[in-house]
Amino acid sequence: MLFQCQSVFQTVAHPKHRNQEEKEFAKLVQVLQGYAIVTTNVRITCTNILKSNKKQVVLASNGNSTIHENVTNVFGTNQIQQMVEITKCSFQDLSNDVDCSEDIFDAIKLTGYISRCNHGYGRSSADRQFYFINGRPCDHSKCGR
Repeated sequence: MLFQCQSVFQTVAHPKHRNQEEKEFAKLVQVLQGYAIVTTNVRITCTNILKSNKKQVVLASNGNSTIHENVTNVFGTNQIQQMVEITKCSFQDLSNDVDCSEDIFDAIKLTGYISRCNHGYGRSSADRQFYFINGRPCDHSKCGR
């Protein structure tokens, strides 16, 4: 199945709107990056057609079967080498602080990747921080602080 969006950002005559256009494009790419990372077995490619009518690939995932491979496709091998996989996280320590049945904590599963805590690893900006709930990207403005 192929989906194609064209002319998402039409040329705007006034120069002051050009900066807004670039910000909106950056937001669009960020959303697509989130989906390209978490969506396995689906190939996602985003291209931008330049003024010279040349296609520029903005991001691409190859339809890999793991998130690890998708991160490598979207951000490169250097990025994934600076990350550590979260394989098991226990919520039993929280059960004493929260008045809930223990069955709820058994149902919660936390997996993903996080930057290594060595000096020089990670990024100072939040442009590559992604949060997913039930396999869908979510806005991290509230949970990322």
